[in-house]
Amino acid sequence: MEINGLGALQNLNPTKSISGTSATSGGEDFKTALFNAIEKVNQTEKDSETAVNDIVSGKSDNIQDMMIATTKAEVELSFANQVNSRAIEAYKEVMRLQL
Repeated sequence: MEINGLGALQNLNPTKSISGTSATSGGEDFKTALFNAIEKVNQTEKDSETAVNDIVSGKSDNIQDMMIATTKAEVELSFANQVNSRAIEAYKEVMRLQL
């Protein structure tokens, strides 16, 4: 089982440079990248739940895959929570700026 939980976040590239000109050509915007990352976390959670249900119902006896899926989902959700907290703190900091 391949684990690459943060792969969707590696595509986050700024679309504008400081001077205002386009920094990337054809790159996805931040909203799309964020949505894709959230969808990936959601899918990982669903996969983890399916693996646990398969163990409980007797459809599978591979506990290692279930533990890997559960841990992967836990790490991705923790990372998403940290990103959320940092975004809120950044917003608060911007709101404290005096113009």
